[in-house]
Amino acid sequence: MEADTGICQHTGVFNVTGQPSVSLSLAQSASGLPIGLQIVGRFADEATLIRVARDLGEARPWRDRRPNVRGTAVDRLTCSN
Repeated sequence: MEADTGICQHTGVFNVTGQPSVSLSLAQSASGLPIGLQIVGRFADEATLIRVARDLGEARPWRDRRPNVRGTAVDRLTCSN
């Protein structure tokens, strides 16, 4: 339950009010970690939210981005020496 609190702490109000929301990875930190943006639409206006999310995703595509993991535990687990 404590782990769920960290993941869902910013979404509860929208679940209660019924507002549509979406989280998008749109940028990267200097170390390559994703930086997300959560956007929230008006009640029962999923169509506008989906269009905005699509437009942002097209403007800032994520599919070719890779985190910089050299020298990290992830690098040691996935790369051969």
